[in-house]
Amino acid sequence: MTDRSRERASGRDLRSKQAGKLPLLAGVGLILILFSAGVRIWWARSAPERAAKIAAAARAQQAALVLQEAQDAVNASPTDWRAHARLASVLMMRREPDRAIAEWQAGTRVAPGEKAAWQALADGYLALRRLAAAEETYRTITRKWPHDGSAWEGMAAVQRHTGRFQEALKSARQAVLFGGDRPEPHYILGAVIQEIGVRSPFAAGETALLEEGRKHLLIAAKKLPEHPDLEFRLGRICLLVRRYDEARSALEAAVRRDPTRTVAWVALSEARMRAGNLDGSIAAARKACETGPLEAEAQMSLGRALLLRSDRGSLEEAASAFQEASRRNPVSAEPQQRLGTALLRLDRVREAGAAFELAAQLDPNDPYPAQQLAQIYQRIGDTERAAQAAKLAGVLSLNQRVLAQLQRAGSTHPENPLIHRALGDRYQELGWLPQAETEYQAALAITPMDAKSSAGLAAVRRKIAEKRPQ
Repeated sequence: MTDRSRERASGRDLRSKQAGKLPLLAGVGLILILFSAGVRIWWARSAPERAAKIAAAARAQQAALVLQEAQDAVNASPTDWRAHARLASVLMMRREPDRAIAEWQAGTRVAPGEKAAWQALADGYLALRRLAAAEETYRTITRKWPHDGSAWEGMAAVQRHTGRFQEALKSARQAVLFGGDRPEPHYILGAVIQEIGVRSPFAAGETALLEEGRKHLLIAAKKLPEHPDLEFRLGRICLLVRRYDEARSALEAAVRRDPTRTVAWVALSEARMRAGNLDGSIAAARKACETGPLEAEAQMSLGRALLLRSDRGSLEEAASAFQEASRRNPVSAEPQQRLGTALLRLDRVREAGAAFELAAQLDPNDPYPAQQLAQIYQRIGDTERAAQAAKLAGVLSLNQRVLAQLQRAGSTHPENPLIHRALGDRYQELGWLPQAETEYQAALAITPMDAKSSAGLAAVRRKIAEKRPQ
């Protein structure tokens, strides 16, 4: 083979080898490109997480510096209550409540004559829901500085949270009296009165008190336009005094402010119903069911609104809503009572009878189920049970009328302790313990040495304590 032939053969071999390497090089290149792209994608996708970690680290570093500065201030001035209060605030932000309380307590020890130090401690207890300690501290302030509105306001808040509304009412009035131009005492007084109203078994007899609450909520609303709760409470109190258009307006503002608040949609449904807007009432009740799918009262509001329609589809849906409400609140008689009414209107008589029988078991003092059962038993031919139900309904109706007369007498003559005691006794028999407690307290406020009212109050408080979760 000539030299030229060998060169040509060598060239062909070289080209052949290079050609064989091309796919490998291309594959390696593709892998590198894909890897580079993957790295860029990963880097881009992980950027928010990296940024969050960096920000968290920066915040932690800043928080550590703030804590150290606050601690240094206490070390430098251990007798300055303000330094202890600043350190307590920092510790609260760091979620170290016990250390925060210790610093607020230290502030009251180094400055026992400084009202603001005691106020900071009391407010700290309240923020942590340590209500007994908060009340004791607020009480200390009101003894030392009886004309301090902020302490009375805090006292009212504690008493409201613990369900002692009559005591909260007195404290809230003191807060308004000594609160100067601050709107917060007006809010707390209005809120306490609103809660008394919704719990009253005879709200019609509380009109003057409820109007007082409405007045104070309106005063607060002028200066606290961004308050998250004012419109709702104003709407509820306007419902109680039958100012339905005002209630609707306030509650529509409340749901605009917080469209997820189920109780506001429930109240708005009632306000629209009272104002004659049935379609609007149903729409609000449906929103209540959307925002509070586990709330029995949302289903009740939908059922009550639909029950005002006469078409079968609405009545069927109302019955379903009441069944669902009963499932979620099986100890309440009202869902079964309403269910029985819906089923009767659907001509499902035996099912209605079963619902009213359960309602009568859940609330044996209500005459309405017995009245309906008397008619149902008569329709199905059970005359003996119909007669028994009618007799029971008569007795319960009489009891209800006597109670209503007592309630009206108590409203007309609030100065009469015997009426308050009689109402307390009746409420205790019905199991309405907070209402009974209120009436016995009213009797004792007029005649402090009344042994029967004292005994009734003690018995009611024992029952309330027994029902309180341990």
